[in-house]
Amino acid sequence: MTQFKTFILLIVVAMISLGCAAKTNEFNFDEENVEVQSIEEAESMVSFMIREPEVPFEISDKTIRVVNVSSRIQAVEVSYTQTEDRSNLVLMMNNSNIDNPQGERGDKLDSGAQTYNQGDGHVSVLFWEHDKVNYLLISGQVVNENMVPLYTQSELIEIANTIQ
Repeated sequence: MTQFKTFILLIVVAMISLGCAAKTNEFNFDEENVEVQSIEEAESMVSFMIREPEVPFEISDKTIRVVNVSSRIQAVEVSYTQTEDRSNLVLMMNNSNIDNPQGERGDKLDSGAQTYNQGDGHVSVLFWEHDKVNYLLISGQVVNENMVPLYTQSELIEIANTIQ
């Protein structure tokens, strides 16, 4: 699987997990998707503060995208890649209102936020909400041309707790 296909898989999983399309039918892949050069530039385009985790591997590539999902919903995706071992950690944030998160209830973060396990056999996914912003941490690694989870839910919780 190429890195581009891996990235697309992660984004599709993230958008489905965030529920952008589920209840509102507002999600449109044709909406504006802008790659930016810095977190500050991305913050100038959205209505919420972007908080990054401590990434537990050496980052060889970092990509930041802002997606205007609808007139009310904005999303930011920060993708951290280690190209040598084909590891990916993606942080997605959005300002949509999700009343009933999907997934299995997990442990609470140090902030008290409830987490939800939304992963599958291909990626591990942790969802939580804090200060009216939804967060998703998605991890995966390409092994023998197959995407597999890079981190366990416990490890994703540790990473999520580094977001300040």
